[in-house]
Amino acid sequence: MVSLETLAFSFFLTTKHRNKFAKYSKHISSLSLWVSWRTLLWGVALQFLFGLIILRTKAGFTAVDWLGHQVEVFLSYADTGSRFVFGDKYTDHFFAFQVLPIVVFFSTVISMLYHLGFMQWLILKVGFIMQITMGTSPTESMVAAGNIFVGQTESPLLIRPYISQLTLSEIHAVMTGGFSTIAGSVLGAFISFGVRWKRGEEGRRGGRRREKRRKVNKQFQTFVFYQRHN
Repeated sequence: MVSLETLAFSFFLTTKHRNKFAKYSKHISSLSLWVSWRTLLWGVALQFLFGLIILRTKAGFTAVDWLGHQVEVFLSYADTGSRFVFGDKYTDHFFAFQVLPIVVFFSTVISMLYHLGFMQWLILKVGFIMQITMGTSPTESMVAAGNIFVGQTESPLLIRPYISQLTLSEIHAVMTGGFSTIAGSVLGAFISFGVRWKRGEEGRRGGRRREKRRKVNKQFQTFVFYQRHN
């Protein structure tokens, strides 16, 4: 919010048509009555609280890391099925034989959970917590919570029976939540690519080791250079 206000003030100072800018700003400010400040403030507060617990406490970090790993293992079962159906070279066509089977597998599991009544119970519980805090509907709250562990493609499947009954604002919230988050399984894939995730003392030790390797490599390159020119 502060950044947007600073940006708007900068435009006002630099524009040559301040009267038109003030006119448009007045029109935009009239829409502020539509903003749900309860949802905004509770969302920022909960985001800060969860971020503090996850990043600053060992128990919170371990819990979220464990949950993300379990989801990653669960989705990897689709790879086992793809290998059985399409053969060992199924990774040559990543989207067709690896991404789409995950969607089918996840949708099947969610349908079974709906048949057993578990998903209805989970949506009611999550929706109750979100409603008493943020004032959001159970469906969009369930998708937002699911985006922590699954991706944008799988999370709407959590509320598949209710999608046809969503309002335009709820559909917008579902799409915004999907575009603005990253699944735990994708984060695990980034870690496997070599993205550094260590924190605290382990991260500092890793940085010292990398710095030491750079010095050794530089000394070796200098030695090779002098050997070639002498």
